[in-house]
Amino acid sequence: WMLLDTGASGPIMVRRLIAEDADWIERFQRADASIVDINANVTNMDLLVLPSVVIGPFELGDVPVMIPAEGEGINISGVRESGPRNDSNIRTGVRVSGIVGYEVLRHLVVTIDYEREKMHLAAPAEEPKAAAPDAAPVQAPTPELAPAPEPSPEPAPGQ
Repeated sequence: WMLLDTGASGPIMVRRLIAEDADWIERFQRADASIVDINANVTNMDLLVLPSVVIGPFELGDVPVMIPAEGEGINISGVRESGPRNDSNIRTGVRVSGIVGYEVLRHLVVTIDYEREKMHLAAPAEEPKAAAPDAAPVQAPTPELAPAPEPSPEPAPGQ
């Protein structure tokens, strides 16, 4: 099982054991990388580029995959407690092998049907365009606020 994490800006992240078992570390070029979690903890990672990854009926090429560097640990969610569901409505008892992040998901149209517990993937009409490296971040416009009207003078007594 892989978690789909639309909030994870990175590519695919898998347990080191999976990459070792598949012999990815020896077969593909490795680069040093690191990630910083929400608590500002830094984890050293190895970055590999797999020639292809199949997700559902789609095959993506040159897919970056991050694995924890030798000796590094990372919590990818592990084994969930037993039972059909936990309080967050996530199926439990499933071993999570990795995370598929936005860098991969952005190449697909992902529709989640929560009621039926199904996910649908489709090819986009066009490939999403990458932002220019020097582009400023997009910010929502700030609404213009008009000054509050001056209070009308109170009529003098007897008027």
